[in-house]
Formats: sequence, C-alpha cells, structure tokens
Amino acid sequence: MKQTNMKKLRMKTAGLIAFALAAGCVSGNAQDNAAGKKYLPEWTAPTAVPSKNQGRQIYKLDPAAVKANAAKVAKDLENVPEAWKNAPILYYVVDALSDIKRVPDLYPEDGKPAGTLQFVAAKGEFEPASFVVYAKKNAEKFTFSISDLKNAKNGDVIPASALDAKLVKVWYQCGSGWFGYMADPLRRTLTPELMVNDEKMIWSDPATQDNYARYTAPDGTTSYEWISADFQVTNYAFTNMVRIGMIKDADTLQPTILNKNEFKQFMVTVQVPKTAKGGIYDGTITLTVDGRNVGTMPVQLGVLNFELPEAATNYDVNKTFYLSMYGTGGAQNNERIVKNLVEHNVTHIGGIPDLNSLNEEKVKKEIAMLKKYGASTRPLLFNGPGCGVSFPNGEPQTDEQKAKMANLQARFNKVAEFSRKMLGHSDIYSYGIDEGGYWAVKSERAAWKGIHNAGMKVMVTTHNDKRMLYPLDFMILPRMPSKDREEIIRLFHESHPNGLCGWYADPHSGPENPDYFRRIHGLMSYKANYDFAANYTWYRNDWNDMAIAYESNYRGLIIVYAISDRIIDTLAWEGIREGLDDIRYATKVKQLAMEAEKSPDGDVLHLGRKALGYIAYWNTRGNPDTFRMECVNYIIELEKALKKVK
Repeated sequence: MKQTNMKKLRMKTAGLIAFALAAGCVSGNAQDNAAGKKYLPEWTAPTAVPSKNQGRQIYKLDPAAVKANAAKVAKDLENVPEAWKNAPILYYVVDALSDIKRVPDLYPEDGKPAGTLQFVAAKGEFEPASFVVYAKKNAEKFTFSISDLKNAKNGDVIPASALDAKLVKVWYQCGSGWFGYMADPLRRTLTPELMVNDEKMIWSDPATQDNYARYTAPDGTTSYEWISADFQVTNYAFTNMVRIGMIKDADTLQPTILNKNEFKQFMVTVQVPKTAKGGIYDGTITLTVDGRNVGTMPVQLGVLNFELPEAATNYDVNKTFYLSMYGTGGAQNNERIVKNLVEHNVTHIGGIPDLNSLNEEKVKKEIAMLKKYGASTRPLLFNGPGCGVSFPNGEPQTDEQKAKMANLQARFNKVAEFSRKMLGHSDIYSYGIDEGGYWAVKSERAAWKGIHNAGMKVMVTTHNDKRMLYPLDFMILPRMPSKDREEIIRLFHESHPNGLCGWYADPHSGPENPDYFRRIHGLMSYKANYDFAANYTWYRNDWNDMAIAYESNYRGLIIVYAISDRIIDTLAWEGIREGLDDIRYATKVKQLAMEAEKSPDGDVLHLGRKALGYIAYWNTRGNPDTFRMECVNYIIELEKALKKVK
C-alpha cells in the first residue's frame, strides 16, 4: 500500500472500524483479531519515510490563518524595539501552561511581542516560562543561549545551568487529542505535547497524519519507523508497538529548523537554588538564526525569600497531601526516572522499594536511590503483598479457607518483618481487588484483617460502599474531584480519622492540556479535601495514540513517554507539577495564618483570618496563577506581621 494512499483508505474504512469496535471484534492482540478481519481491508505498514523529509519537519497550514497571522505580526512589529523590526523572526512571551492548543498556524493572542521572559519562584522551586517564535522566512538552524542571571543589588548569580530549555514538539494524536481520553479512531489532530531536546526524534507526515520514531541501533545508525498504525492494520499486536529501547533524545536542546509563517513553542524551566537569596535576577537569551545573532530576549527571575513546605491537606494542615501515580514501578532500576519524579513533587513513589522480593541487597540499593534524590520511604504506597484475596463467604470458614488464610498471614508477617528490618517500620499499604464493589469488599475482609494483624495497611480503588469500607485505610475513589464527591470524602474521613482518600480516572491520563491537569491534580483535589491525587497511568508503551493494545476504547493513558534511558516530559506532566506547587503555596499560607490566629495582636489575627478566608472561598474555576500570586502576597504580609509581634 503506497504511503500517499493511507489517508484515503483510512477515511473509506472509518465506518467499518467503528462498527468493528462497537461489535467488540477488534482488540489489541493479533490472536483476538480474527473475528474482525472479515470486516476490514488488509493493511501493511507504509514504506519508509523518504530521507529528504527527515531533516525538515513541515506542517500543513491553514492559508486563511497564515494570511491573518502575517497581518497581526506586521502590526506587532510597529510597536517592538527597532532591532526586531527587520529581524528574520519575532518572538512572543506566552503563558507557559495555559489551555491554549499552540499549533504552528495559531497566532498567540496571549503573547507579548519581544517581551520579557519572567519567572516568580520560591527557593528550591521549579518554575516554567515559555515563548513562541514566528519565522518570516525559512531557517535551517535556530538556536538560543541563556546567560547567567544576576542580582544587581547584591551581586548574587544564578547560573545558566539552573535553566533548562526544551522544544514543545507538535505531532499527530487521535481526534480527541488535547481534550479527552477516549479513543477517536475516525480522525487525527495536530497536538502540542512532547518536551524534547531533539525535534528530529519524531517526524510527522502532514499528508497522512502519521508519526515516525527515529530508532538508533547499537552501531549508531538510525532509521525512521512508522508508529501510527490503526487497528485495521493486518496483525496489529503488542509487537507492533514502539521499541522504547531504540528511541533516544539528546541531553541538551539541539538546533531546530524554522518554517516560514509557522509559530514554534519553547519552554524554559528554572530550578531556583535553595541557597539563592530573595530578589530580582536579570539575564538574557541570545537568539541566533543560521549563525547570525538576531537579538536578545530579556529574562527576569523574582526569587521569593522563602521555601515551600511539603503539600498538606486542606482540612488538616498537619496531614500530608500525596501525589503518587499508578505505573511508576519502572523507576526501580533508573535513577534518572526517580529524580524526575521527585522533581515533579512525587516523593512517594509507588512500588519502590520492592519489599515483596525479600531481597536485602536489592532493597538496600533501592532505598539508597530514594534517599539520594529526596524521595520518602514512609509511608510506602502501592507496596506490600497484594491483599486482593477473596473468600466467597466473606470470612474464612472451611478448612481449605483457613489453610489459605494461614498461608497468607505467614506471607504478610514475613514482608512486614522484612520491612521493619530494612526501614524500621511497616507503614506500608497493600493493594486489594481493583474497583471492587460491595461483594468484593465483603469477601476481602479476612485478607485485610490479616494485613492489619501484620502491622500493615490496606489501600484500593473502590466505590462508596459506606459502612462496608470500615477495614479500609486508604480509599481511592474513581472519578475526578467534584462537588458531588465532597460529601463522600467527608464521611470517609469522619469514619476513618486516620484514613486517606484519593482519586483517579475520569479523566484518566491522556489529555495533553496542562491547565486541565494542573487544576484537577492540584487545587480541585485540595479544595475537595482529598489526601491524594493519582492517575492511571504515568507511563507504559503507549506511543501510538491511534491504537492502544491494552484498551482499544481509550487513548494512550500516559503522562510521560519512556525512551531508552529516561522519560520524555510533557506539557501535562509540567501542569501536574504546578498543581502540586499550588497546594504547597496554599499550605504555606495556612501554616502562617494558623500561627497568626494565636496572636494577641488584633491586626495580625485579622490578617490570618483574611488569608484563611481567601483560600476557603476561592473558586477552583478561577485562574490558578492569580491564586498563586495572592498566596505570595499573603505569605509576605503574614511573615512581616508575625516577625513584628515576636
């Protein structure tokens, strides 16, 4: 089948695909596809990408948008510094994690032409900023370099190495891209998502709307392989998925090409040193096109004179708020992945250390790795022996059941004792039957009691079965936090004073929109009085968004993408980090406000209550950046007020 005919064939067979999916006769496994083949044409993979296309990524632009954009840019050029009027490019500073889907022919309405790239961050915090570049003509090599940031008042310097630059790669996703997590096999859409150093790692064909991954062989030779198969491809199976071990990205941002009339987005993330002094730090980014310096972008970082605390819950400032994603087990043998998780506020990494192995040498190495990067080893989530064991009568009664329970208890005791030996505690959570209802929960109670007898705890995704949940220590409630779930959470906390409640799914991971994921994993979870935000799943081999071999009705349910030696960050992943930082700012405000509540000074007391009132009455539909800045103001005011009365 010629590559040029792929899109036509896809459209012709769309109705048949939808029918086959609805009938349940198309699955992710080749052995399960026999029933569907009679409805579908036989496909083979397209021919290899022509080598001439591997160097320059070109997208299909809307002619009307191109014309309108050119007029808007021309008007912007009237009000920029003289140096930019005749430059081959114009840059726009934009909101880093907004809900705007920045595709190549979308004019940045929120952008500031030739503006200053600005950050505001606490000591130790990661904070992103972004800009897009508009090209007036084609360029083969666009690069930029970031200077050190200097504080003019005290001479302090934050080195350029504290700032990390990435290209936001645009590629094709299924039709629900950016907005949803359900599969849409009938169309494809251009979507910004990947944060990469080398844009050539992925090549997208605008004619067929297919993606290709660059594979690097052990001898260093490279080739591009098709990774956008639909289920109608003959013998599509798990073996057709991306070979993760052959995908590599550069360690630093590489030169990129620029196409005339296209907008291209870049992300710059600063990690403020914990030793940095508060104040304003200034620097520049020098932009170069085909070897010629075309101008500089001012950079300004406002360092707040405090560190952020660990995130705490809204309902109790002394209880930890957790972020621990499903699907992080692959971090066990990869320090770069552990580091990435901790840097995104996942300090309780599920499944690590592997206590079930009872392997002292292995577990010692994993504990050392966690401590090296600041991950926590207490409590341990998604850990311990599985306790999703069902006894049909709800409790062990027969001799066979008693023997089974005795074996389980011995196993539970052994793992708990091993944990106490290795970590000094058995504060670990074992997982039950996933999404079990009333009868499943009832049938698990004997196994859950065994976990408690061993000194461990029970966590599981389940539904609101009210009084039946009394043996449960940690309920993960399906579906995103919303107003109608707040009462369920309140009652669970009331009946489980030391219990935890979290959420996952609806949405699953999948949508690329960073603003959406920032809100639901951050302040929406916080305001609904959850203890925990998780989602399914963090990563697995879901590079091909067009046909997911695990669940054919879903998109790629992942937050990040695994490659040979680490993971590729995404806009959604950066949004989740910002969401947890929002909670950390709120936590800082509440800690100070609770201290102000004890003050005999009426002004200080009233300021504390005003701050608590702001957080209590803030509507999660509001702008989280505005919330963040108000928190900063309250923190500064409260710290000054409390200092005066001490």
